[in-house]
Amino acid sequence: MKWGYVDTGGQQVIEFGFEHAAPFYEGLAGVKQQGSWGFVDRRGEFVIPCTFESVGHFKNGITYAKAGGKYGFID
Repeated sequence: MKWGYVDTGGQQVIEFGFEHAAPFYEGLAGVKQQGSWGFVDRRGEFVIPCTFESVGHFKNGITYAKAGGKYGFID
């Protein structure tokens, strides 16, 4: 199964090409490609590449990310 995004009218707005996709928070959404997580904007453009084992969602401009078995923050 591939994940993507549709608008409230049911029209595809970001191609269904992700292994997993999370909801948008603060204009960014976590997406998984080739086993790693990163973030796209509402146009589907990567703003943070898929290099993380896991990620949270942005709140007040910050989120967590896991890489190399360690957790840190992205702002």
